[in-house]
Amino acid sequence: MSPAAHLSRWPLLVVTMLLGLLAPMLLAVPNADAAHVAPVVYAGNPHCDDLIPADDYLFVLNDVPPITQVIPLSNGDLTGTLSITVSSDGKTFDFSLTGAFGVSAVAVKGGPNVNLYDYRGLGGEVADTGLRSPLQNASLPGLSHMDFCFVELNPSTTLSLTTEGLDVPGVSSYDASTNTLTVLEGSSVSLDAVETNDGNVALTDTYVLFDGVACAGGNQKDGPASLLPDEDFTGTCDFNAVVGETTVTVTGHGAYGGKDVTWCADESDPPADTICDQDERDEITIVGINPSTDLGLSAWDSS
Repeated sequence: MSPAAHLSRWPLLVVTMLLGLLAPMLLAVPNADAAHVAPVVYAGNPHCDDLIPADDYLFVLNDVPPITQVIPLSNGDLTGTLSITVSSDGKTFDFSLTGAFGVSAVAVKGGPNVNLYDYRGLGGEVADTGLRSPLQNASLPGLSHMDFCFVELNPSTTLSLTTEGLDVPGVSSYDASTNTLTVLEGSSVSLDAVETNDGNVALTDTYVLFDGVACAGGNQKDGPASLLPDEDFTGTCDFNAVVGETTVTVTGHGAYGGKDVTWCADESDPPADTICDQDERDEITIVGINPSTDLGLSAWDSS
């Protein structure tokens, strides 16, 4: 073989070796979106619990056959069901869950590779549609099996009224021992309610609702369309104080699984389509005084 012919093979050899080294990494790219997340392709036949840390799931169900079915679930005292609906061509499926569980990840096998649908960024998921295996030679193979990694669901938020900044010399005075704010009649007051997602799932259509005063712009203060775990938002009620005493109550709301996550008057008997969360309520007493008639104002007189 001539030196020239020998050298001409090097570029092809180098490219071939590089492609061989990069092949596993090239597979791990998004390919076919379900309704809620885009999957990542993994080579071979890993299960979902092979691809996420053990701390990110409670238990697993591997090698589920691709047939339309309802599977009862249990873990300790927790129960639920997994419903799977497979398409008529056997290439895609939808799932939904009831009860105490969601999924942190779903692995879908078909052909030589696996699609991993990772729902951990959402705190878990209770339903999705259009899941499938990776493409093979530009065509979609039939489903082989599915793996589900389950988590316990905890839709929860905490709501609190912020009392910082309520003491304004000559205008208002806050007494923490009685949770009472005394203000001059006609003074502008701003109350901030902070809603924090302290659960492990995202809540949608969040808002806080003030009661007891007339807030500028309405008493419902909307939050983000989706409030992720550890995120918070602030709803502010601006109003003018009036003479007399009133209790301002604020209640937080967020939707999960078609239900309203909020405070319940009777936690043992919640309203329909409601998940009781007794941390979703706070209140403060507002006392408005008239400087010309209320001797209590003298303590604020700065003249």
